Amino acid sequence: MVIAAVGGGPTLVTGLGSNPGFVTPTTIWYAGQAACPPSDQCGADLTGLDGTVHACDVTRSRDQVVVYRTGEELIKNGSHCCGPRR
Repeated sequence: MVIAAVGGGPTLVTGLGSNPGFVTPTTIWYAGQAACPPSDQCGADLTGLDGTVHACDVTRSRDQVVVYRTGEELIKNGSHCCGPRR
């Protein structure tokens, strides 16, 4: 994923991802993606979800995997990848 700077600042390049959405004014969550192995049924897609959720702080240029505590799980946030923990 490429997050282009507007009005100055660095451009942030993360790993493969899809369905980004802001969860705070400065943090985007997105679904991690990886190349499909030959045995997978990805169809025409070259990548698929890898089961991770990433949090990207656009003001600090930081990208990290979101770690859920026991009993927590991914929740859908409209058409975006996910929402914050409940």
